[in-house]
Amino acid sequence: MAIAAATGTPAFGLERFKPSRQFRVLYCSQEDTNAIVKPRARKMLAARGITEIPDNLGFSVHKGINLDDSRWEEHFYAEVLGNAIELVFLDPIRYFTEHADKGPADVMPVTKYLRRFAEVRITPHLSHHDVKPPATGSDSRRKNQRASGGGWFSSSECPMTFEKISPIEALVSPEDYKISGDPAPFKIRYVEDENGIRLIAETTRSCDAKALALDEKVLTYISENQGKSGSRIAEAIRVRKDDALESLHRLGTAGKIDSVKKGRAELWMLSHS
Repeated sequence: MAIAAATGTPAFGLERFKPSRQFRVLYCSQEDTNAIVKPRARKMLAARGITEIPDNLGFSVHKGINLDDSRWEEHFYAEVLGNAIELVFLDPIRYFTEHADKGPADVMPVTKYLRRFAEVRITPHLSHHDVKPPATGSDSRRKNQRASGGGWFSSSECPMTFEKISPIEALVSPEDYKISGDPAPFKIRYVEDENGIRLIAETTRSCDAKALALDEKVLTYISENQGKSGSRIAEAIRVRKDDALESLHRLGTAGKIDSVKKGRAELWMLSHS
């Protein structure tokens, strides 16, 4: 997304996500190192036919940015403003504040600070991980409520959820937009070859998107736990039993799994065909 905004090219190859122009972008990471970030960016640019990192795309990697320190906050704000940055990525936010995984009250000082950027027409883009699901029962929370009890969601204008559905695919669900209708969900496929790195997307329907995500959870669990019943699978991955059974039926019809009867139970395993 940072590269798409800086180059004016469609994000994920979808024309509906083509920026109206090129923007001044700053990508900040305190997780991956420069040895990973810069080569990855160059490969993504190469796949777009761009040989050099453009001047309007900046990087701040492991610079110690600390949004819990007022001096750092003011320094960072001044630098972003002074360099006429229009879009700033913090990836992931938990490496910029120790409060990222806490409740809404702890998150609020950071979101208030980031609101200052929005007030001067600078867009902060945050990446965050879901917190752990409940210890028992199905996880019925909406996707956007799974991060800090909704603390981040309440301050986000355009939340999106990314879910891995295969080793090279992810499902993206833009949900609960505050300033427009939700865009249609889409699936991303990761391709890396001699031409660079491409993230190739195709639009999908909401119902299909949910089924894809659930089927991947079920398939992953069965691959690691052969011979479990539908009830046990539903309990393990924390979904409703009816939803798990529907997924098992889809996967069985597709030939990805088989089952055997043992008494009243139907036990599921990967297909060997």
